[in-house]
Amino acid sequence: MFYPITIVMPSTTLQKPIFQLHILQKDWLWYKLHLQNTPEGVWSALKAIDLSSESYFKMDESDIEHYNWSDQSILLTVESSMRFLGVSAKKIDSLNIDQLTRKAEASMNLGLGINGSVFIILFEGEKLYGGAVDNVVSTKGYQVPTIFIQIATVYDTLPKKVQIRFIIRPLKTIRAILTGYQALDQQLKNRIEKREIYNFFKKIDKLINDNTLERVEPWLPKIKPIVK
Repeated sequence: MFYPITIVMPSTTLQKPIFQLHILQKDWLWYKLHLQNTPEGVWSALKAIDLSSESYFKMDESDIEHYNWSDQSILLTVESSMRFLGVSAKKIDSLNIDQLTRKAEASMNLGLGINGSVFIILFEGEKLYGGAVDNVVSTKGYQVPTIFIQIATVYDTLPKKVQIRFIIRPLKTIRAILTGYQALDQQLKNRIEKREIYNFFKKIDKLINDNTLERVEPWLPKIKPIVK
């Protein structure tokens, strides 16, 4: 994988961010092969990594519209979504609404280019957990927390804009993908359900509980005519 630039999502406040999500430059397989051959061993090594040099992309609470606790998904703001897409934002404008919404693979064909990467979530500077970034239709499986990145909403404006959703699952298996999140074993869910994250997003009024999107699948994005 090759990433020529580092994307930094700037905070809208001068305060030090409480919640951070980093995506690293190298993928999970690289870390697995070069560090240790077990998920526990890889995570132990990742905890010691210097994120200032290894992070390709990072975001904090100012980049998030809401954290859906029932679904364990994070909806980015429109502005942050477009920054995340970077140069791929130009691709969006070249596609019509039909192409963006009727192709299940649209989310992964917009040049996101980070499938298989490693993510790490921090809270107050402490690395809480991490895992792999992948797309739903990939045949790879991961016995570690996995983030799926999908297009949540398409705004039919000029230029076109989208919102990105990060869907977090405690692992990537067929069952974890096809069944609702609430049907998963609580011991698995404890890998990613961190009480400090829940309390924080509730405090800043960005926590919701909507279980209508709890299945991870390449659903069709919503269409909205304007960005409020």
